[in-house]
Amino acid sequence: MLSSKDLQQLYIDIPKFERFGRLMAENAFLGIRRRNEMLENQTAEERYLNLMKDRPKVFERIPQHYIASYLGIKPPSLSRIRKRIFNKK
Repeated sequence: MLSSKDLQQLYIDIPKFERFGRLMAENAFLGIRRRNEMLENQTAEERYLNLMKDRPKVFERIPQHYIASYLGIKPPSLSRIRKRIFNKK
């Protein structure tokens, strides 16, 4: 962790870090933008299915209440979605 002052000094001392910092900020912005679009344009079930497809290991490592929060739903809703999906199979 760097303070803002130390980060600015690092950019001055090592100019290549300024580009690195900009690229990191761009990636963070794009990630936030993708998540906001997901929350606006997909149903909760679609978000869950896409997360299962794109990042299946998340379900092995992250508690369900955190996954529900990321998907923008409450844990009981996540349980209902999971039950509905597994009953379809």
